[in-house]
Amino acid sequence: MPWFAVGGSDAFNLDLVRYLSGAGWEVSIVSTLQGDETWRSAFTAITPDVFSLPGFVRLADYPQFIRYVIHSRDVDVVMITNSEMGYRLLPYLRHHCAGVAFADFCHMEEEGWQDGGYPRMSIDAAPWLDRSIVLSEHLRQWMIERGRRTADVVVSPNGVAVPSVQQVASVRARLRREWAVVDQPVILFAGRLVDQKRPDVFADAVVDVARGGVQFTVVIAGDGPLLPTVRQRLDAAGLTPRLRVLGAVSREMLGEVMCASDVLCLPSKWEGISLVVQEAMARGVAIVTADVGGQRELVTAECGILIPPTPYGSQAVAYAEALRTLIADAATRRAMGERARARVSAYFRVDQMGARMERLLLETLDLASVRKVGPPTVAAAGSDSVSESAADVVADLQAQYAPHWQWVATIVAGASRPPTLNARAFGSLTVLEPVYRWGLRRGWTWLPALRRRLRRPVRLLLGLDR
Repeated sequence: MPWFAVGGSDAFNLDLVRYLSGAGWEVSIVSTLQGDETWRSAFTAITPDVFSLPGFVRLADYPQFIRYVIHSRDVDVVMITNSEMGYRLLPYLRHHCAGVAFADFCHMEEEGWQDGGYPRMSIDAAPWLDRSIVLSEHLRQWMIERGRRTADVVVSPNGVAVPSVQQVASVRARLRREWAVVDQPVILFAGRLVDQKRPDVFADAVVDVARGGVQFTVVIAGDGPLLPTVRQRLDAAGLTPRLRVLGAVSREMLGEVMCASDVLCLPSKWEGISLVVQEAMARGVAIVTADVGGQRELVTAECGILIPPTPYGSQAVAYAEALRTLIADAATRRAMGERARARVSAYFRVDQMGARMERLLLETLDLASVRKVGPPTVAAAGSDSVSESAADVVADLQAQYAPHWQWVATIVAGASRPPTLNARAFGSLTVLEPVYRWGLRRGWTWLPALRRRLRRPVRLLLGLDR
């Protein structure tokens, strides 16, 4: 996995590790990117076998160290989730770790990054994967349409804990007293205030609703670069007395905030199946969110209102109309919340997710054992592709990220100076990576050999190898 950040995909990892450990699995975790480690202690509380490689192992030694973890722990299944390093090292690991099953888990496509993000990496890595597990049927179809074999992709949605009705009612009464909110409906925005979540659309929609003299309270649970702009917009519209800005909150506290809310509004640009939406539904909250990714597999018309993607100007209007409808009709709002809770209780519980993932991982292990008696998996990609060394992968990733992350340049080159202009120039060559992957998917097995031949002279020309 990449790191120990606070987010939906990271919460999924945490829930899965907790379930598998409770079911008797021994779990080892390797993180491959330097970044947010807020939840590291939450993972180590479940399993002590946690390795955060940045700052612990030289980047050049990552491949060998990961091999060491696999062999020393006698690992049965390796699961990759949102780790570019994990995908790029698959040929190397597959070659050196015979008998090990390899699976990955993908949450959502990102069309604006790496030609589709991690699902695209999964498609490119298909020859070395025994199975791909994805969050939604939407994402499964997205991958199949782009060349992934139908039988190799299976769906396992998120799952969340469902508190009792009595627990929700108790927390709701307490928090609403603290907020001095009695009869007014509470509209919640929960998540990072970044462009993906469109908090600007949320703010504009709320301001639009307020112009009609409707009484409600707005709660924002989250932090991010767009928070000052959003808060300024709401303050300027005179909403300060009815606004509660909580900042970043723990997962437990967010659950309590949801208990006290009536409507969750999340106008995201893209999602897989939002864990925040699931957790709100589990607490009887009506939903207004974007009809993107696999959201419609969770939010039905009985549980909430899905807003289709439209140009920015009309987005806020559509969300405002949906909010206005639910604020004005308390009976419909409550009925949606009750049906939302029933839907999550029936199909999206965390114990269901854990049991399903355990079954899929065991099936993946069986698939790997069958592969052992057939043609080697790596042969499917051609000998040139297979021979790409782990050192080449490290060099590529160093060139790609060194202009952005000083720590990578320091670890790989032993340098204490900022990346040079030449290093930045070499890093810019990675814009050709989608073309390279496109060629591999079309059987151009001569591409890896050409890349290896060109890498050394290009690095010498730019002064990166002395």
